[in-house]
This record gives sequence, structure tokens and C-alpha cells, in this order.
Amino acid sequence: MGLEKIGSTAVKEIIAWTRTGASKSLLVTKPVKINISNLRFAPNLATDTICITNPLAQINKQLKYIYGINAQLTNLPLAKRILTSVEQFCSVNKKNDLFNGLELSCDAALNKNSAFLREYSVKDSKFTIKFNEKFDFENLDSIIKDAYNMGKIPSDNPNVLFDIQLGHFLNFRHNPTAYHITCNRNYIDKSEKLALRISDSKNMADFNANYIAGRMSGKTYPKKLYTYFEGNLGNTNLKFPKPTPISINQGSIHKFAKISDAQKYLLDNYGIEAEFVTTQQANLFAGAVDDMCNMVGNKTCFKGLKITKNKNPDSLKTQMSTHWDYATEEASMTINPAYNWKQEINLAKHNYQTGFRTTANPKDIYIHELAHWLDFKGNPVKFGEREIKFSNGNLIFNEYGKNVTSKVSIYAQTSPGEFCAEYIAGKYNGIQYPKCVDDLFTTHWNGPKLNFPTARCRMW
Repeated sequence: MGLEKIGSTAVKEIIAWTRTGASKSLLVTKPVKINISNLRFAPNLATDTICITNPLAQINKQLKYIYGINAQLTNLPLAKRILTSVEQFCSVNKKNDLFNGLELSCDAALNKNSAFLREYSVKDSKFTIKFNEKFDFENLDSIIKDAYNMGKIPSDNPNVLFDIQLGHFLNFRHNPTAYHITCNRNYIDKSEKLALRISDSKNMADFNANYIAGRMSGKTYPKKLYTYFEGNLGNTNLKFPKPTPISINQGSIHKFAKISDAQKYLLDNYGIEAEFVTTQQANLFAGAVDDMCNMVGNKTCFKGLKITKNKNPDSLKTQMSTHWDYATEEASMTINPAYNWKQEINLAKHNYQTGFRTTANPKDIYIHELAHWLDFKGNPVKFGEREIKFSNGNLIFNEYGKNVTSKVSIYAQTSPGEFCAEYIAGKYNGIQYPKCVDDLFTTHWNGPKLNFPTARCRMW
């Protein structure tokens, strides 16, 4: 089920009656005779007051008198979720008036394909969120899970849909005029490559609200996304829960003192002939080979691989490249000695923070290139036909492909080969992607089955 799925929810009010042992209501019209001769006085139990109330009415009152929200909600499951979202926002920001002036209501006349309807007036600073009274809020968990797995929303958190709507209000309240601008501002040039990483946002107002909802779910995003949020008039005064850091898989670690020691290790154990520029590079590459072979379950999967130095002064940021010969079905790799290898670790961090690569792990570049080797060797003809079309600019990902590949990295959106290599680097680091990402990888991957490490964090 997608977000457009509509169902009918019957809300029943349960009324509790107190009855006598003879099953007669205490609220009978006839007087009840009670023998009071043996009764004794007891202390006044001021704290033992019984209050029978409508829980839905109680939530509406809490929203109004504690948080300043004019709520007229008629669905109890919906009201409970909204209250939870409001409480979290206010608790993190230590402000009970964060949503002061917001209006919430339920409407049975909304379009059957709409779960929410937002109305706002810049002139009157008025903002209303109407919820579809027919929507299946009782089964919202499965709807959210489906939407997340299709890449439409930033998280599968149970309250993410309400966090998104509240995010819209917070951006509006921060600056009504700016909010109106973002509602009509679409992505500029190639900026959607970064923005789509969070969700299937259609405009900047959607992106800003989805960014807020993702952060409220504890997501960790590259710094570039916050800069993007800030530059597109998002509410930067908000505070968010402490995010879950992106995991880094140290994997196999080598400490060879000499490049020659690493070269001998790779040749003796894996049949790889390699040249390196620094010992750090040699150690990281040897560890990457160990880890990739463990995921494949085959120590001979890179037998015959040759790595040579090839100066590339035109691309000083290129560390390593994989080259394939479609005629001979052979592949090789080159190391760029012109690159500033002292900055290898810093570049890995930079590439992650800009959203270009999937994590800040310096080993990712080697995992990435080894993945290319396996992808090509698995089916050279299919790999070649596909990559040539993308590299010549004759083919690009469609809208669905752009959305799915964006969940991994900007580089992953270049071609199916780059997507697969970046995906493997992410999974190697324990990242769990939405199902749509896993499915697209299965469609394009030509290499052997990989047994990835246990997932340690979720992305987007």
C-alpha cells in the first residue's frame, strides 16, 4: 500500500458503566436503601478521585492548553500519534509553544487519494492541517513501511508522516513568506541529485519538511544536506535528537611496514600483482581484498588482477580507476601517483560530507573498485553494453532510477556500474537501505552473491 491508500476507520467510543451485583445500574431512578448503621468515617482521600473522560477529547484539550494547538480531531489512533510527535518536537527543543497557532482537524470530504491537506495564509499567518477522516490510520505502520521501501519518505519511524506535516508548519511559522516561496521552488540544475537522497520530494518545501522529519527520526545526513536545507529557507532554529552516526567497518587490518610485503601477501594469497604509492594505500587495499573475498566466499575471485601506476595529471582527485577491455573481456586497475596520497583519509571524509560518496571510510574506494572488477567479470557483454550507453550520455536513469540511486550517493546516480559499486561499499559498512535500493541492485548486479556484514544502521 502506498500513501495514497485510503481505508475507512470506524471510531467507537467505549462507555464504562458501574453496576451492582444484581446487574442494576447505580444510576437508577429509584432510591437505593443502604444500611449505614455499621459505617465509619474514613480520611478524605483527595488523590483517589475517579475521573471518567473521553480520551479523544482529553488529547484535543492537551494539544490546546499545553501546546497552543487548536485541535478538533475525531480519530483516536490519529490523535495519539500526533500528540506523540508534538511531544517529541517540544521536548527536544524545550519549548511547549513550538506549535502555537497550528490548527488540526479531520475532514470526510477530502479527496479520496489524499491523506492530508495543508492550507495556509501568509497574510493572516494561519496554517491548518486537515486529515482525511476516511484514511486507514489504524494500519498506518504498514503504509509507512511500504512508502519508505519505495523511497517516498525519509524514514519508517511510526510517526514520520506527522513529523513531515509538523515540519511544514515549523518552516511556515519561522518565515511565512519564505515558506510560500519554497512551495513554488523546484530543484535547480542538478541539485535534485542531492535533495532526492532524503525522499521523493517534489519541491523545496517538501524537501525542507522531509529533512526535519528525517532528523527527528535520528538520521545522520552529510553536512551538504544541512547547507542545502539552510540555503533553501528551512527553519535552522530547530534542534533535533542526537543522530545515529554512520557506521565505519574497519574490517581486515594490515600493518605492513613495506610496500613489498603487501605485494607479496596479495600475490601469494590472491594471485594479484599490484603496485602502490604508499604503505597506507597498500595496507588499506590488502584489507579490502580480504573483506571482499570473505563476502564472496572465494579467495580466487580476483586471480589475475593487475594494478599498475598511471599518472593522471588531468584528474588529481582520482585515486584509482578500473579499466576493461570488451574485446578480450579482461580488466585491470591503475593507481594515480599524481594524487596527494597524504590527504587520502581527509578526502574520504570530504566526499561523504558533500554527499558524493556513501560513507567516510577510506577503504571504500578500494571496495568500490574491486566491486567493478567482479561486476565486469560476471558478465562482460552485459556490463559493457550498459556502461557504454551511460558513459556516452545516450542513457540516463529515469525518474524512478534517480530517486532510488540517490539513496546511496551522488556518484551512484552516474550509471548502473557506479550504483552497484557504491551500494556494495555502503552495505560493507553495515548500511541498510530501503527495499527499492536492494531491488535495483539485484537488477543490475552481474557479479557473484555477496554476504554482507550485519546491518548496523539505516539510511534515509
